[in-house]
Amino acid sequence: MAADIRLLGRLDLVHGGHPVRFGRRRERCLLGLLLLEAGRSVPVDRLVDLLWDGGPAASARASLRSNVARLRADLRHGGVAPSELRLRGGDGGYRADVDPWLVDAHRFRILVGRAGQLTEPGARAEVLRDALAMWRGAVLEADASDRLRERIGAELTELRITATEQMIDAEFDCGRARQLVGELAALAAEHPQRERLTAQFMLALHQAGRQADALRVYRRFRQRLVDDLGVDPGSDLRDVHTAILRGVDLPGGVAPRRAVQVPAQLPAGVPGFVGRRRELETLDDLVATGDRSGESVIVALTGTAGVGKTALAVHWAHRAAARFPDGQLYVNLRGFDSGCRLGQAEAVRNALDALGVTAARIPPTVDAQAALYRRLLAGKHVLVLVDNALDADHARPLLPGTPTAMAVVTSRDQLTALVSGDAAHPLTLDLLSLYESRQLLVNRVPALLTTAEPEAADVIIGACARLPLALVVTAARARQTGFSLNSLTTEFASAGRLDALDAGDPAGPVRAVFSWSYRTLAPAAARLFRLLGRHPGTDFSVSTAASLAARPLPETHRLLAELTQANLLAERSPGRYHTYALLGAFAAEQS
Repeated sequence: MAADIRLLGRLDLVHGGHPVRFGRRRERCLLGLLLLEAGRSVPVDRLVDLLWDGGPAASARASLRSNVARLRADLRHGGVAPSELRLRGGDGGYRADVDPWLVDAHRFRILVGRAGQLTEPGARAEVLRDALAMWRGAVLEADASDRLRERIGAELTELRITATEQMIDAEFDCGRARQLVGELAALAAEHPQRERLTAQFMLALHQAGRQADALRVYRRFRQRLVDDLGVDPGSDLRDVHTAILRGVDLPGGVAPRRAVQVPAQLPAGVPGFVGRRRELETLDDLVATGDRSGESVIVALTGTAGVGKTALAVHWAHRAAARFPDGQLYVNLRGFDSGCRLGQAEAVRNALDALGVTAARIPPTVDAQAALYRRLLAGKHVLVLVDNALDADHARPLLPGTPTAMAVVTSRDQLTALVSGDAAHPLTLDLLSLYESRQLLVNRVPALLTTAEPEAADVIIGACARLPLALVVTAARARQTGFSLNSLTTEFASAGRLDALDAGDPAGPVRAVFSWSYRTLAPAAARLFRLLGRHPGTDFSVSTAASLAARPLPETHRLLAELTQANLLAERSPGRYHTYALLGAFAAEQS
């Protein structure tokens, strides 16, 4: 019988119908922390910070190892097999490997996500009630301190309230508003500053013929807001109040609110995705960071052309989708394709359309559109993937600005303005490792597993400079033509790298992708890029570049900064630069 692991309340682990006994409170909290982050490594420093609350780090680290050892022993004594739940150490942290469906906190997230995809309100209400029924108390109740519970459970608690509001909406859509008066009275009292719950309570009272009571609820709520915060209620609650004052009939108790539309716009994931473990874990950790801090998380995912930024972002977004039950938005800005670049206004309009806003309600200016967009996302657990931004300004109107949402922006530009001005977390992609490059080729050309061409594979990986785009193009050619890798290596040697990759087509996929970045350069920077294509080797100094360009050092510094900002070069150490091999070949072609 599978284990049943409960974190939404007191920590309980039931296996084979019997509870597994754990000893110390700190060990129970440790197990709870690892299970809340199931499948992700939790750094030792973070565990020490959470469990010892700033205590001596050295002794805490030693105690942590002992705690993990005792937990493993408790699991063995309880009959829990490693295939069901295993606590792993390594990479500077600990990880709980377990099927998320066995853990009530993750099962709750999954069900809330499923409910958001249902169009029939009765079915949606039923799934949400099932999800909410898992809650038996606060996260890790009786084990975690109030401070620890606030740090690790705030996001789940917020999702619980949001799911409750969504469930009430679904019940209203089924015409059950009158039956919910008692339940809503308790909920409004428990969450006295939640405007949506207050609006729902007022609507239920109104539907039950208790208009005076509904207006009294509004007056008390407004007075409390004014006294505590010095602000008035939001427009949605004011609209409900006005409708009740005028005696407007609200069919089925439904508020005059915008239609709720859950976007699910992620493109299909990349088949045979390989590697990027560190980056995937960083993205996972950033979600948890946003949950703890209550601040909006923005990620600036950058790297050179063809390095796999979109593939990583989409792969991770699919993996993390259950953590964003209110939807996933995807906008491809096509920033480096000047022929069909998506402007700010069109991009925001597309996002508003995905959120259910009719064309007639979209404001005329970009600023007003962005304000409406942020207002619609307020309080929503939404992931926004902004792909191929030209620069920070291109992406900025699509940033959600709500602590419950997360944005990932990909670009060939380094997005330094997004990092400095919007507190975005920089994440730069490098080339694949040799092992990852081999795995990518095997995934794309399975015949490699049964043919003896390892040396040819390594030659091709070298010719492709471990650039994912080049490897994918080569694998596609091998599949489509039936050529052996040995024959392709001959083609690389005779035709040159770029011709072999693009099959001799000067407008082939690799050249096209590189040219999009090249065309964004100012004339002086483009000239230096071309000159660097003639330089032997891939590493050079500022003075070497200045000699090639016959320009003063200060001006050369500025030009190199522009090329680095465009991810056409990498500054490996102060004053020392590196150009990617395939980009160097492309630069030489332009000169």
